[in-house]
Amino acid sequence: MTTLPSWMARNRRVHPNTGLVWTDLGVPFDVTNIRCIRYLGHGVCLIGTGGAGKILRSTDYGVTWTDLGSMFSQTNIHGISNVGNGICLAGTQPDGKILRSTDYGATWVDLGNMFGETYVRAISYIGNGICLAGTIPTGKILRSTDYGATWTDLGQQFGQGTIYSVNHFMNGVCLAGTDPGGFILRSTDYGETWTNLGQQFGMTRIFFIEYLCRGICLAGGTGGKVLKSTDYGATWIEMASSLFGQTNIKFSYIGNGICLAGTQANGKIIRSIDYGDTWTDLGTMGGANNIASVEYLGHGICLAGGGNNGKLLKSTLL
Repeated sequence: MTTLPSWMARNRRVHPNTGLVWTDLGVPFDVTNIRCIRYLGHGVCLIGTGGAGKILRSTDYGVTWTDLGSMFSQTNIHGISNVGNGICLAGTQPDGKILRSTDYGATWVDLGNMFGETYVRAISYIGNGICLAGTIPTGKILRSTDYGATWTDLGQQFGQGTIYSVNHFMNGVCLAGTDPGGFILRSTDYGETWTNLGQQFGMTRIFFIEYLCRGICLAGGTGGKVLKSTDYGATWIEMASSLFGQTNIKFSYIGNGICLAGTQANGKIIRSIDYGDTWTDLGTMGGANNIASVEYLGHGICLAGGGNNGKLLKSTLL
């Protein structure tokens, strides 16, 4: 089972109604919150939860789920990354572990605590066997060159306590968002070394950064601000100073210019069809006050997770 290369996935054509209408599927297995959702391809997707640190798994595009149980005494699964060829990685709290699977998330191995950290907050595959992870409380960036089997500590980055997001943006360019200070960090050598681009438009936190295509990136942070770059994150402009009165925003690029974002305040999903230039408020979803994750599964199917009530939301084509 294989997945699309990132450049193909980001330039795929999708139906213009993708992510427009949502259904509340309720709370799977009584989880208290959904921290992350990751699609692995061919109908297989994973959910990482808070509270009990569970991983849930589906093989039918999220129609039914299996509870794999609490993972190695952790309370939160903060991020899951699809490395490809069946390899998946997950970052945890409170013991700052990285978990690894080689069978599409069916079973997991505990790689142990990562360099004394308590959170592995962000984790991402950037290609050619290279993976990156961001930590709390000393804001380290970790790097692997063997598909996440072993890791190197690159150290604290520019005095920050949190690396909230880390991602690959084509051709060796990687970006990371921090707290406090609202810095965007940038690497041009696949995450080996980093430059601090400084605080962005008065924000104290860069909560999430997403690469769209053709050099276009979006960043969201405190105050509901939306930033956009068209040069692979080298420079940024402020697109919205307070998008629909929301606070932290997490983005997901669907394709064909369509972007979805989940918000913290009022648990809304907002949608753009022009690469993040303008947005439509789809409203509060499932009584949540925090949409912590949004993921595109293909075939017009999207999933979103409630970060405060564990609700799973699903969008399919009309």
